[in-house]
Amino acid sequence: MNVLSHTAATLEWPRIKERLNQSTFSPLGIKEVDSLECYNTVQEVENSLLETLEMTNILKEASFPAIEIHDLSSELERCKAENSYLFTDELIKMALSLKGCREVKQHVLYYKDQVPHLLPIAQEIESFKSLEDRVFKAVDSNGKLTDHASKELSAIRKDTRRKKSSIEKRLHHILRDRNHADSIQDFIVTLRENRFVIPIKKDHKGRLKGIVLDTSNSGETLFIEPESVVEDNNTLIALFREEKEEEIRILKRFTKEIHDKLTTIYHSFKHLGILDLIHAKGKLGIEMEGIVPDISDTGIFKLLNASHPLLKGKVVPINLYLGEDYDILIITGPNTGGKTVALKTFGLITMMAMAGLLIPAQEGSTISIADNIFIDSGDEQSIQQNLSTFSGHIKRIIEILQYATQKSLVLIDELGAGTDPDEGTNLGLAVLDQLREIA
Repeated sequence: MNVLSHTAATLEWPRIKERLNQSTFSPLGIKEVDSLECYNTVQEVENSLLETLEMTNILKEASFPAIEIHDLSSELERCKAENSYLFTDELIKMALSLKGCREVKQHVLYYKDQVPHLLPIAQEIESFKSLEDRVFKAVDSNGKLTDHASKELSAIRKDTRRKKSSIEKRLHHILRDRNHADSIQDFIVTLRENRFVIPIKKDHKGRLKGIVLDTSNSGETLFIEPESVVEDNNTLIALFREEKEEEIRILKRFTKEIHDKLTTIYHSFKHLGILDLIHAKGKLGIEMEGIVPDISDTGIFKLLNASHPLLKGKVVPINLYLGEDYDILIITGPNTGGKTVALKTFGLITMMAMAGLLIPAQEGSTISIADNIFIDSGDEQSIQQNLSTFSGHIKRIIEILQYATQKSLVLIDELGAGTDPDEGTNLGLAVLDQLREIA
């Protein structure tokens, strides 16, 4: 059931979602919380409540493992494009997320005999341990491909190290040569444009044959590639190029493997998100000391010692019965006597139960499935439409009478408020007559 946005806002349903978001362990769970709606049938609601109850039992025994899950929506989309590839940091995020999925599944499976409703969800998560292990082996903690990423990469880097060592030895030999002692600005070997060079004094440029690749900021030092190492530097540049090409081939291979498993990965991430949502429901249920109410579609509601889910401190619980001896209930009493809180407690608890959340009430409470929930709070004012309090109230009442059915839950606060008391009384009685006909 897609509850009207006005109803959800008035009953403070977004605040319940905020509480749930605080208890998720992944962005996948947050997505599921954001799209959470009330279910439509008794079976759906009961099944969701039992999932939540099983999760609370797990959480009371042990917390979920500390995992790292990332939102990889854009990366997964890029995997679909031909010749596209993920970068090393993205591969690590993918491997960590897949590892997190696997560990959450294992955690739920540990309690498999106690969680018959959660078990099928966890079993929809596939294991990609081989892919995880190969990524972690191929990428180091700094996000660089290791020599273990491929035999070809290892061989290229081995040749590169040898060539570097050879060039550096030759350049150090030049630096130590007494014939060049006056020309050397600093006794170091450095790189410019990926080519090994040595620093020469500006005034000694012609004393050492080679190519000037750079000049210091002061202009006093020239970085020269000696003629004797040009060919070796050319070989080194070619090796660097081969290394880069092999790294891209490795990244493309990993990306291709992910592309081939996309359907299964999406499916696993979806069910991880569902488990995360249920995990958040379970944590909230424990915090609220919630219970699983009886669920029916008979229109009978029975709230026993129910508290408003968002109120803190000392809260006075309510008992409320509707649908058995009467289908319309009028709550009367003095101002600040708790009528509005009671009304919103009823509405919000009904929404929570229908969305599979435990409710802060006493065992034996009953919630009936509604096809929609309508609420009009008499002290509201529609600023957007520049309507007076009373005009806005009437507009909302007309909408309720137009769309409410026998299966709807209608909550009206201060019926007939905002106008002359006699007119308000007559209006209230007329609306009640209309609602009685619908009921």
